[in-house]
Amino acid sequence: MTAEEYKNKKLEIYNRLTESEGYNEENLTNGELCHKCGGKCCRNYPCVFSPEDFIDIYDLDYMKSILDTGYFVIDTFFRYQGEDIIYYVRPRGVDDDNVVTDPDKRGRRCMLHTDNGCMLDFYTRPSGGALLIPNPNRIICEYSRCDAKYSSTDQYEEWCDYQDVMLELLDYYSDKKIAPNVSKIYKLERIIRQDEI
Repeated sequence: MTAEEYKNKKLEIYNRLTESEGYNEENLTNGELCHKCGGKCCRNYPCVFSPEDFIDIYDLDYMKSILDTGYFVIDTFFRYQGEDIIYYVRPRGVDDDNVVTDPDKRGRRCMLHTDNGCMLDFYTRPSGGALLIPNPNRIICEYSRCDAKYSSTDQYEEWCDYQDVMLELLDYYSDKKIAPNVSKIYKLERIIRQDEI
């Protein structure tokens, strides 16, 4: 998929998740406010991919190519009042060691966060990060002045439908440790988009 095709796919996802029309990079981001914030959320915990951020989540080879970069992990949601455990994909935190599954739950900075923001371009960024909309008039918690347009409820409900493939990936990676592959850092966007490398 080309960068332009992937961008259009992501805009459709953003419009659906925000129940609005006309969202794009310019009105979903506020560079000045983001710069002042310095990525407080990103420095506390990595954001979450939507299953739809991936070209074909059921293609195990494709998903393995993403996880094999060492920059992404399989983590868990726990239903607030229930016993359901839901697996999902997110960027690796700096303290996640080299595990791909079941990383430690302590707070940690997203490995993709830099002094200049996210290493991934806006459209390849996980929906959980791209849909944090800066709002200078709102303090959600000590870390955030953003409106989360891809809420934890949205995340949980979306990932419920993909547990069969997540369990296959979990089984495959259960005893593997993968260090981040520095040679792939500049290819992450192309790997996610399945662009020709």
